[in-house]
Amino acid sequence: KQWYQRRVRDSHSYTVLIKTIIEDDMTCFSTLLDLGAQVTTPCSAGISPLMYAAKLNRVAMFKQLLTKGGSAALSAACNDGKTALQYAVDYLPGAELENSIIVASIKEAVTDGTEQGNM
Repeated sequence: KQWYQRRVRDSHSYTVLIKTIIEDDMTCFSTLLDLGAQVTTPCSAGISPLMYAAKLNRVAMFKQLLTKGGSAALSAACNDGKTALQYAVDYLPGAELENSIIVASIKEAVTDGTEQGNM
C-alpha cells in the first residue's frame, strides 16, 4: 500500500486526509483524493473526513468527498452518535446557500450510487 492509503495517524489519531481538512489545505486534500486516499477512515472518535468537512464548513471538500465515495459514510455515526448529515445541519446554521449545495450534493451522490449499483 502507498503511504496515503494506510491508516497513518498523528498524535491526535487524525488520518492524513482529516489533517488536510482541519488545516483547510485544499491542494494537499485534492492531491490525496487523486492518489486514492481512503475517504471513509475515521479518527479515534469515529469522526469521518466527511463529518470533519461538514463540521468545519469546508463545503468544497465535503462535495469532493461525496463524489469520491464518501457518501458511504453519510449514515455512519461517530462515537457521539452523529452522522455526517447531522454535522452539516448542526454546524452550518444560517448558511442557506451552502446547506442547499450540500443537500443537492448528497442527493446527487446517493442517486449516482443507486444508478451505479443498478448497472
